[in-house]
Amino acid sequence: MPEIDLSADLAGLGLEYFWMNGSGPLAMPPDYVMFSGYRTGAVVGKTIDINEIMGNETPNIIQLDPDHINNSIGLSGAGISGRKGEFVECYPNIKKPYIESIKPQETPEATQKMIYLLCGLYRAAELNASCPNVEGGMRVGQDPGLAEQYSYACREAMPGGKPLIFKLTPNARNIGEIALAAVRGGADILSLVNTFDEVGKDYSQQRQALGRPPGGISGRGIKEKALEKVGEVYQAVGDKVPIIGMGGIETVRDAVEFLERGADAVAICTYLFLDRPMEISSQFNPNGTVKGFLNGFKRGMTREFRRLGVSSPRELKGRYFREAV
Repeated sequence: MPEIDLSADLAGLGLEYFWMNGSGPLAMPPDYVMFSGYRTGAVVGKTIDINEIMGNETPNIIQLDPDHINNSIGLSGAGISGRKGEFVECYPNIKKPYIESIKPQETPEATQKMIYLLCGLYRAAELNASCPNVEGGMRVGQDPGLAEQYSYACREAMPGGKPLIFKLTPNARNIGEIALAAVRGGADILSLVNTFDEVGKDYSQQRQALGRPPGGISGRGIKEKALEKVGEVYQAVGDKVPIIGMGGIETVRDAVEFLERGADAVAICTYLFLDRPMEISSQFNPNGTVKGFLNGFKRGMTREFRRLGVSSPRELKGRYFREAV
């Protein structure tokens, strides 16, 4: 049996492991440094705006049922100037590729300016066109014309050929059409999904409890819908465009299913961070720590690959569709 290789190459962005965090839970540069010492392929920063944002009113997270979480956290943060000020000292100490995540501005030109202002302090940049918790946060991700224009503007500003990631919203009318438009504009990598507007159950009364309703729905209950969306995008763009899949991932088997639907890498968000401390003692926390989870995830993924008779994630990409023929 060949040696198990858990790495991934996303348009030249080399990852030791094919998994990472989703943008959001890691809010401060010292968190990025700590997380980068764990078994993760990359560190994805919290999406930033050009100016400081205070975030949404609390409560901003509620448990709808055991499988679904509703959040309206928003993009609280210091903005570009504040991020750079916090970041300059920490950046050299981040041990894994750092992915900066930015919010589309009112125009492609203003968004392009954000890329320039970041001065290349990242290995890749993500244009997050999928946030439901800020005004206009999904506008670019729901319009193919805008998706292409914004991707083109950001691609022009990216220094040294660094990859541009376009984060798709599952709440688009035709997510495959948006994916193709983003790639035409110059996106090198696609990532999906963020939270869903609706999941087929009526939670309307519960969702009014949020400080800024209705928010977006995540958790393990969205996994099947997320897999469908990843499959749609894979069938639209084919094998040549790397895909980062996410949505309800809790286990190694969940991650494998995303690879089989066409993903090259995966991101874990809600399950990895909700009620789970980064590294401190967890004797009273049944979920353990983030560090402990990722150590176990690596061991479990190695065992799962051996069980499946594969040696790398590349062998699993799109297998769901090949076996369906």
